[in-house]
Amino acid sequence: MPCKRPPGPVIAGDEAADSKLVRAHHATGGYSNRNSGRSACRRGLRDGACTSPNCSTASLMMKADSTTPWQTFPTETLDALFAAVEINDVVDRQVGLPAATAQSCTRDTLQTCFALCWQFWRRAVARRELVRLVDTAIRSGDLSAGERIQFKHMRAAYKQLRCALMLYATSHTQPLLFRATVGVLGQMQDASRLGRRMQVRGHGVVLRILLSWPFWNMTRKRVAATRIDTAEGCANFRGRELDQLRQLLQQSVFSGHEFHVMRKIVSRQVAFYDHLRTLESNACVHQMSRFLSAINGLMGARHDGMVRQHVSGARDYATREALPADIRTRLEAWLACFKA
Repeated sequence: MPCKRPPGPVIAGDEAADSKLVRAHHATGGYSNRNSGRSACRRGLRDGACTSPNCSTASLMMKADSTTPWQTFPTETLDALFAAVEINDVVDRQVGLPAATAQSCTRDTLQTCFALCWQFWRRAVARRELVRLVDTAIRSGDLSAGERIQFKHMRAAYKQLRCALMLYATSHTQPLLFRATVGVLGQMQDASRLGRRMQVRGHGVVLRILLSWPFWNMTRKRVAATRIDTAEGCANFRGRELDQLRQLLQQSVFSGHEFHVMRKIVSRQVAFYDHLRTLESNACVHQMSRFLSAINGLMGARHDGMVRQHVSGARDYATREALPADIRTRLEAWLACFKA
């Protein structure tokens, strides 16, 4: 059954239902702490991005960056992706699978998806501002509530770019330094959430090294030089991930690591549909994004609980447990839509 587009030039991620979810999920209304003034924007050119999403010079700076031969997008498109990312783990139990689930893409579409994530990261992550947050964490062992939100948004941009590298690059891998940075960002955020000040400081020291100018510049150049796989190659990668998920679901119990592997696969699939629905309104793609976001949210809450139990000593992370019925049912229904 063909998937019909909704009437009118609606920007995906900007629909009324999503707007309500975004407002409920993130009351601050900001993409990150918004620096004001032209001086902050000029600093962004060297440090990697302008942190103000509404900055009139941000797009000009990105176009002036000779290391970025990628397509660029208007602020509205980047805001639409941000809106999708903000609710990519919100559980809406009323959303079912769309009537049409198959999604084929051309290589041009995949290249556009990567370009979107690359610009999204560059707008969200200013090296100078991220270094400031890390330095604060090293000194105090924690961040303020506002700084945590800012750090969360920067990490979310890293995660989107990580998904793009895995989904679209010919190697379907991440550059070593980029992968290390994303990993330590997550560890630092987890340690902060759990109140582990010494761990926050330790991860901050490692991040400070990874964010030093030579490593930062090297990472940007490596990511900017990414080569996009063919449409068939990307489809085969997604198919292999679905096969891995099917194989894991044959088990009745799972360790923390196995559960985390499954969640990462789901997260990449959510990102894939979020990228598509940001670029072009499509009712079926939007519905699939919301359906997978529910699975992502359920699995994320479950994994957070597993980490907390491990840290408190109540349960070892390697202990094997059954998959909650709600998660298994949704995963199996989703996988049934695709040929094994």
